Amino acid sequence: FCFRILGTTIGYGDMTPSSHSAQETGITIMVEILGTTIFAYVVGCLVSIITNLSMGPKIRKQNLLYLNHYLRDFTCTLPFRRSLRLHYLFRQRIRSVFDETSLLN
Repeated sequence: FCFRILGTTIGYGDMTPSSHSAQETGITIMVEILGTTIFAYVVGCLVSIITNLSMGPKIRKQNLLYLNHYLRDFTCTLPFRRSLRLHYLFRQRIRSVFDETSLLN
């Protein structure tokens, strides 16, 4: 009993179910499962938020992968593919966070 309580981060010692009552033991087990589930859900949501904070590098890598597949499908020459990849990487480095066309008009 105490191992389950300690493992589920509920705590132990101040309140314990009666060993003679199956209802109290059943309710305690249900509360343990519910508490652990809610805790795991909250931790999972926080991890998801933290991992998705910086989507820029993921999008750039995915776009470069699309470009590679596109060039492979059209069987372009190797020097042309390298040149296009270098141009793409150059454009990504100098790219502004602002919409340049609306600023220039």
